[in-house]
Amino acid sequence: MRKRVFLTFIMGIFLFGGQPWSFPDSDRDGLSNREEHELAQRFVPTMHFADEEKFEVIYQVTRISNERVVITYMFLYLSDRGVVIDVSGHVGCVLTGYFFEAFTKLPSLNNSHTGDAEMVRVEVVFKGGEWRADNVAVKRHDTYDMLEANKKIEIFVSENKHAMYSSMDECGGGFVFLGCRIAFERCADGLAIVPRLRIDANVGQRENPIDILKQEPLSKIFPYQSAWDIQRFCGVYPEDEVEDKVFGEKCGGRIYDKWTN
Repeated sequence: MRKRVFLTFIMGIFLFGGQPWSFPDSDRDGLSNREEHELAQRFVPTMHFADEEKFEVIYQVTRISNERVVITYMFLYLSDRGVVIDVSGHVGCVLTGYFFEAFTKLPSLNNSHTGDAEMVRVEVVFKGGEWRADNVAVKRHDTYDMLEANKKIEIFVSENKHAMYSSMDECGGGFVFLGCRIAFERCADGLAIVPRLRIDANVGQRENPIDILKQEPLSKIFPYQSAWDIQRFCGVYPEDEVEDKVFGEKCGGRIYDKWTN
């Protein structure tokens, strides 16, 4: 016990310049709420959107060792509005945007759903007297993808779908057909946002969870939702009512599965 208190003291003084015993540690992992918030804010990605998007961010800070911490950010949207077919071309492009607009309205093809929880995980290490990003992973569609861990983490978010990429070129990858370049997702550097995290948006750990989606103000934005229950994230609807009341749409993925610990 004494060793753990001493290590917490050292981390607080040398890494954060604070007094760790003077701030609460709600999840009882040896890092105070303030220390976790400062680390999470330091490494939160700059998000590039094609257009204005409304979202909330909740997060988890998990200490792996005294020199390694994993920060998981969850970006919560009210809905996923499906893929955007981006058509661009030159002389000889005979396809029209109207065709693809109709195409994307087919639910079986665009995979739209109510509620959307998108994850970014940043692993940071303490080297040379400072914390540095070591690995960056995103949950993109049905896979986990690794991004380059630069000092400033930049993420480009696809319009409507909210899938996350390390560049606009990566997001806009597609194919050429009849002179048209066709991409099933579209990113644009129209709006860059560095989210400001609330200190009370920390979800804690599995053994000491803090279900902040059950607390105001987030409980008013996302009623019926939970950061820790084994249920799908459904935006503003109860999971068992979605298919009956939202025109056959389904909910987004589970939040519970994406936390580190």
